[in-house]
Amino acid sequence: QQQQQQQQTSNDNEIDKNENPEQQQQMNETNKKEEKENPHKQEQQQQHHQQQAIENIEQEEIFKDQANKLAWSLLISGTPRSGTVAAEKTLTKLGLYVTNDQHFPSVGKGMVSWMHVLYSSTDQYIGGGKLMYGTFQTIIHQRRNVLQSLTSLIYTEPLLDQHYQRFIMGLPYANDLTKAILQSQTHKRTNQERSKQLVGLIMYVEWQLFVIRVSSWSYRLEDLFHRDSDISTSIVNRIFEFANVPEPKRPTKSRVQSIIRAEQQKARRRTRRRLREEEEEQEQEENVKH
Repeated sequence: QQQQQQQQTSNDNEIDKNENPEQQQQMNETNKKEEKENPHKQEQQQQHHQQQAIENIEQEEIFKDQANKLAWSLLISGTPRSGTVAAEKTLTKLGLYVTNDQHFPSVGKGMVSWMHVLYSSTDQYIGGGKLMYGTFQTIIHQRRNVLQSLTSLIYTEPLLDQHYQRFIMGLPYANDLTKAILQSQTHKRTNQERSKQLVGLIMYVEWQLFVIRVSSWSYRLEDLFHRDSDISTSIVNRIFEFANVPEPKRPTKSRVQSIIRAEQQKARRRTRRRLREEEEEQEQEENVKH
């Protein structure tokens, strides 16, 4: 970072020099004057940068030493597009405060994230979530309707993007078969849509197999939002149990039913709005053709 800052400063100075030579000359004279008054200024700056680097390293070691203290109760994970955002919002409204991929779970019981199931305690962070070498006590596997989950994964995730593939391949537990497919030329010889379907399917299957191996329990997203309040309440209570929340502090059946019903209504409104927008886009395209 210091080298980048120095390079940027050098570039900025070069631009200023070309644009305003008189001002640059005045700055040079000022710098010479300061050097005469304080000949050790450059040496002091170097010492200051070195001291900052040492402090950063020491702070990093402190974070590692505190890793055992940073152990959150719960990680709920699944494949990308398996409903982790919906689960996070619903559980938070029910009183179980959890964060998502992009936040540091400094408060609350843990995280709902598709990528952090591959997090290693030797890493300071993964994605946007800075965990500072912490760990999770329990991993829960969230599943969603296979066809809906696969369709959403294939057509919304940038599976063919090089940065995305590099991220998948760089994960500490990435499966060898997944790596082999991504590195091979098989999917590149087909059309792009066929390629995304192949990569998405393999990623989905391998991800499920891994999460099954490391999770303590699994549930279906559809059961969390089930119309039968007994089913949804049992799922919520089990999640709260894994999060070490005592029974008196867990939400009541009526509370679960109220929150779930409100979330279902919001989901239906979003679906109707999306369908209207798609119909309007189709009408506009037809009008343009005519």
